[in-house]
This record gives sequence, C-alpha cells and structure tokens, in this order.
Amino acid sequence: MKCKKCHSYALNIAPKSGFCDVCYYKSHLFNLLAILHGDGGHYIDKHGVDKAVKDGKKIAANKVAR
Repeated sequence: MKCKKCHSYALNIAPKSGFCDVCYYKSHLFNLLAILHGDGGHYIDKHGVDKAVKDGKKIAANKVAR
C-alpha cells in the first residue's frame, strides 16, 4: 500500500490515518513537541527539530520538577 503522507510504498499502513509507520510516529512526536512548546509547531519550523527536542526535554523536566 502507499502512504498518504510520503507516498512511499510500505507494508505497514496505519488503518485510520493511511500513513506508513515512519510518518505515523513522526506526526505524533511532532504533535507532542508542539504541545510542549505550546505553539502548534511553529517552534519546530523556526528552530529545527534538534533544538525543539533539546528545549522540549528541558520544558518537560521543569514541569515534572514542579
């Protein structure tokens, strides 16, 4: 089957989304980063994934420490 997001052919396609495994998990992880940063994904667009993950870890640690 063909992924609706990246259009590659994959053996495992998520039934509800139509995404391959990579796109499916990537979309969930990007949503989680957007929730941590509270911006709907704009932080990732502006600073890149590496910085968003690094800063997201700090945000999560601060929330747990409270």
